[in-house]
Amino acid sequence: MTGRPAFVVALSVAGRDALVIGGDAEAHAKARRLLLCGARVAVVWPSLDADFEAWVRAEGLRWEAREPAE
Repeated sequence: MTGRPAFVVALSVAGRDALVIGGDAEAHAKARRLLLCGARVAVVWPSLDADFEAWVRAEGLRWEAREPAE
């Protein structure tokens, strides 16, 4: 963090596509919050941590096991 104030945004994501890039606990938390808000969540990352992968599979989310494109 650079010490600058945060720019907080609230979005209505229900029924919208949401892409999470990453495979760690932070990405898992973001994906979980998006799903709770009704978003259609997809995850892109070569590998997910064990808990995240199990959750993605249990929820039936789309996971593309690859590096994100630029």
